[in-house]
Amino acid sequence: GVNLENEYQFDFEGNAFVVEGECKPLKGSVFDDGMTAVFNVEMYVDGKLDRTFELPVSFTTRSQEMAWKYQMENKKHTIKLKILNPDKDAVCSLTNVTLFTEKKNN
Repeated sequence: GVNLENEYQFDFEGNAFVVEGECKPLKGSVFDDGMTAVFNVEMYVDGKLDRTFELPVSFTTRSQEMAWKYQMENKKHTIKLKILNPDKDAVCSLTNVTLFTEKKNN
């Protein structure tokens, strides 16, 4: 997996994507004591801000799907995820990126 420390960018050709991963406390960090953090993340699609969302560090509320977009135009896209409030006591790791491409009927 890739760690999302400040920002992560990738290009793909297709019409949908799903980024999976998790945000978790680092061992021995302040969050080990039950404190929780929430990362605020911006998602850019082709250079434009698409949406802002939250990624909780708490294992009870975090989800595997971190970012996604469906029903996009079937062409080359650039996706950028940017953490607005990085934290030295927690890390977001991206474990999998699934890309979807529309099949052209010949």
